[in-house]
Amino acid sequence: METQKQIFGLVERDLANGIYIGKIIGFPHIEFEATSVADLVGKLQAHVVKLVNSRPLVLESEFIGVFRL
Repeated sequence: METQKQIFGLVERDLANGIYIGKIIGFPHIEFEATSVADLVGKLQAHVVKLVNSRPLVLESEFIGVFRL
């Protein structure tokens, strides 16, 4: 049985423009914008479903962790 890969998203807030920016970690060229976190997460989740259903996932990078600096 193959272990499923976990897919993580990153959400940032653009303070100058008042929007949220979301990225799918491992796919550096995928980025979405929205005016609310809920809308942004919905967009990210919908895109992940498309990715999983359309082709084998080929990650360009791997999520390691978040560190407080």
